[in-house]
Amino acid sequence: MRLMQETRPEDLEVVEYWVKENGKAWSVSDDNEPLDSDGNVFPMDANGLPIAIPTIIDPQENEEVDSTPNMEEIELPERLVFKLRMLLGNDDNKITQALIKIKTQATRRNRPGKVEQEIDQGAAANVKLSLAIEEWAGILDKNGNLAEITPENVGYLPSWIHGDLTERVTSMSLINEEDAGE
Repeated sequence: MRLMQETRPEDLEVVEYWVKENGKAWSVSDDNEPLDSDGNVFPMDANGLPIAIPTIIDPQENEEVDSTPNMEEIELPERLVFKLRMLLGNDDNKITQALIKIKTQATRRNRPGKVEQEIDQGAAANVKLSLAIEEWAGILDKNGNLAEITPENVGYLPSWIHGDLTERVTSMSLINEEDAGE
């Protein structure tokens, strides 16, 4: 095994989610294809993004006022893509530092110093994911630009995505029973 500081592109695990504008999960097929309101897979454009197809309107309804479908009213799912890498030993050190905060206070005279220890699992999880995410797409900052991958920004992901990514990174970084042998 060669020690590498850089992850090779072929070693990254790509995870894709489909979400509503509010960050909730979009219904998908067993193949992770987004479904329309009738439960059918959306047609996709050349970039793999869903396209809206207006509903065919009865010719009699077409004569009525405002019967033309408004394409802006059709909600389309947004695609989020994460490229994850396996964590390394050095990453564990950074995660542990985020997890455990130790504060010491000196006291007067010959009394022992006061030591306080705080555990912050949320900060550790955010650091863990920010180290494991090599790249992401579809995650925008408040100005509409691609957001930087930071522990703070990772903390803003919807909980269901944050939890799923955390589980994936953990399983990528552990040895499974088959590989461990007896």
